[in-house]
Amino acid sequence: MLDLLDKFNSLSRREREQRESLERKILIREAQVARLKKRLAKAPWTGWVEGFVKPLAEALSEKVGLPWQISGPFGLGCNTSIYLCEDMSVPTCDQETLSITLKPHSVSSDSSEYTIVYLTGEMTDEYQKGSTGWLHGFNCVTATLPDTLDEIVALLQKSPPRTEVPV
Repeated sequence: MLDLLDKFNSLSRREREQRESLERKILIREAQVARLKKRLAKAPWTGWVEGFVKPLAEALSEKVGLPWQISGPFGLGCNTSIYLCEDMSVPTCDQETLSITLKPHSVSSDSSEYTIVYLTGEMTDEYQKGSTGWLHGFNCVTATLPDTLDEIVALLQKSPPRTEVPV
């Protein structure tokens, strides 16, 4: 009987030592993970608005000679509009504007590469009125944004100021 107890105590001791060793390793790895998460939180992550839309807005502004403003992204499609108008202190609805609405389109399944499309102004009836797709503008026809600034300038939509006074 004493022999069985000695074997049990020996086994328990080895198991405890193994578990304690594993727990120490876990604590070390958890500390490493915490440090890596802090580094990850500080790592650069350029969104498409900062990395593409703003530089395009600046280039368009220089090309047409008007200040720019960005609205969005909005909805599931991340629709983002660039507005070019005379006076940035006046709401864009109250003055003539040039604009284009863009959205990113994932090229690869891992979403690490994109192409940019613009809303052409045409509509489809693919999504029923009131549906999620309809609410998020998925009935808007898109096309790939052209490669040159002059081609993009030609796509700018001209909108007059609104004529009715908001209530």
